[in-house]
Amino acid sequence: MAGAIALGAGLAGCSSSSKSGSAASSTSAAQTSSAAQSSAASAAPSSAGSSASAALAGYQKDGLKLVYITNPPFSYADPKSGEIIGAGPVVLRELLKPYGITKFSYSLVQFAGEIPAVSSKRADMTANNFNANADRCAQVGFTNPVALYHQGALVHKGNPKNLHSYDDIAKDSSVKIAILRGDASIAWLQSYGVGTNRLLQFDALPQAVTAVNQGRADVYLNATVSLNQELKQPEASNLEVANPFKGPVINGKELITNASYAIRYEEVDLLNALNEQIAALINNGRMLELLTPYGYDKDSIPPATMTAKSICPAAPWPAGYKDLSS
Repeated sequence: MAGAIALGAGLAGCSSSSKSGSAASSTSAAQTSSAAQSSAASAAPSSAGSSASAALAGYQKDGLKLVYITNPPFSYADPKSGEIIGAGPVVLRELLKPYGITKFSYSLVQFAGEIPAVSSKRADMTANNFNANADRCAQVGFTNPVALYHQGALVHKGNPKNLHSYDDIAKDSSVKIAILRGDASIAWLQSYGVGTNRLLQFDALPQAVTAVNQGRADVYLNATVSLNQELKQPEASNLEVANPFKGPVINGKELITNASYAIRYEEVDLLNALNEQIAALINNGRMLELLTPYGYDKDSIPPATMTAKSICPAAPWPAGYKDLSS
């Protein structure tokens, strides 16, 4: 990726201070997705990597309990079939195929409810990926990143407030910002001196975008790949993605956020298995193939040596965890 970047931990994630009882969550009827069974489903092939162990046998038999949010292109239900799709679920299913894990049940939660669901064992992991940071890594573990995100801004057509950076947003005290509750953009804005009195916080993406579309807010902040998808929705009929737009600058470098799946540290065999396949898919080009239909490009793919441990070095990584950074 051209230019110096700072790896951040914002977009599409839970509040680092979320508690399991405080998440406003809406759980869908558990939707079960099972790929066609084959003789490979009962045991992971040896080529899948040494992390495939007897500890995965339960998941091969019973499947994984996953939580997801409605946030295209990251994760959402297909409006026709009801299948849970998007960049996160599609990549996750591909990662788990070599281990014979092909059955999944999905529960829909609000944005701030994902980490509490995983940490409380109501879910095994998340189906969508989001950003790891120190606060979140103190609550749950994360896989290695599968993607990188540039931050963007959704504004009224013509960009009447002339918003092309976090600096522009901070300097104009009249600008109202729509944001998802718990999004790390809140902390980034606060580092620019933006008070919470200028924020309109929402639980769901369509609500935040509608607020801008109706003129109750001036800008909505999220990853550019998500904003480009949101422009296709009716609630964004009066909006455009600000171009150009410079994301938050931390320590002199523009922040580029990473995206990982949340999982409990104790599931170290599953965590290692996922990380081995993430590296394999990045190295053989399959990761880019899977993500391209959702608006990603080659600059969205992290190096295979970028690990969650390098992002959260002080996290409680368990014995048996394999760091693939070298």
